[in-house]
Amino acid sequence: MYRTAKLLVVLLLTSVCNNLYASQPKLSKLSGQSGHQVNLLLLNNQWSTSSNDSIDSYVKNAPGLITLINERCVSTDEKLAPELIPIAISVGKLLFDSYMDAKVAKDNELKSAAQASYSGRAILSDTQVRAAKCALIIRHDIKKKALGLLALVKLDNRSNNAFVMTPLYVAAKNAVAITKEDKDKNSAPVINISIAVLTKSIGKQPSGVSVLLPVGEGVASIPNISIGTSDKPYTCDLNQVCSSSDLVVYPSGNPVSVTFSVTETGNVGFDIDQNIAELKAIKEAIGPALVDAMKEQLK
Repeated sequence: MYRTAKLLVVLLLTSVCNNLYASQPKLSKLSGQSGHQVNLLLLNNQWSTSSNDSIDSYVKNAPGLITLINERCVSTDEKLAPELIPIAISVGKLLFDSYMDAKVAKDNELKSAAQASYSGRAILSDTQVRAAKCALIIRHDIKKKALGLLALVKLDNRSNNAFVMTPLYVAAKNAVAITKEDKDKNSAPVINISIAVLTKSIGKQPSGVSVLLPVGEGVASIPNISIGTSDKPYTCDLNQVCSSSDLVVYPSGNPVSVTFSVTETGNVGFDIDQNIAELKAIKEAIGPALVDAMKEQLK
């Protein structure tokens, strides 16, 4: 009787394990990237060249991007030299590695590894911010000189007080978030992208101490961005209705801060809410130091 029961337990565990591994998604080797750098450029003129050779090559090799910049990112206001802001990041890989090594289907770990955020920030005058017509966000592997993701967003001035952010172009060679392979071998794996912008300026606490505080924020999302190829990027032309943010208030005073952040969301067989991704993008833009400052302001 004992042997029969033991055999039944073994058979049951074997069946459970087989079903567990069978249910795990096959993850794309192009996802779960780490060790990349993020660069942010604010533009208000036609593309000529960047002081960074890698950035220059990414832009020139992106199909149709220079034409889009030259048509949609030109300002009649003051000339604004591109601001090149490198920010080192390391995201997305640790949970993915531990998950694959242990081969344990923990939904929360998989969901966490399926979303990754990063950001770039520029410190400018309020006049320069109003003059900027586009922002170019580039994630790349600086050691391999390889592009990861490139996004161009339009900053559409609606008044002297606010603007609207609209993604014009997104191309992804890989992803820092993990995502599963498509069952159709002819189809590329996909991720969703949420891009947030946050403007900040210097205010004062009741005690009179200066503090950096958020002024305006906005976010826009684009689904089903194919990774592994930049030949067919997402583009928004003038004849279509595109995903755009709400009004984003311009900061005032000098200097001011503008942060753009990206949250990548992979497809791993779970429904990960877009609202969560957008909130994560905004949270990434705000940053922990600023959250602490806001708490002090509210005391």
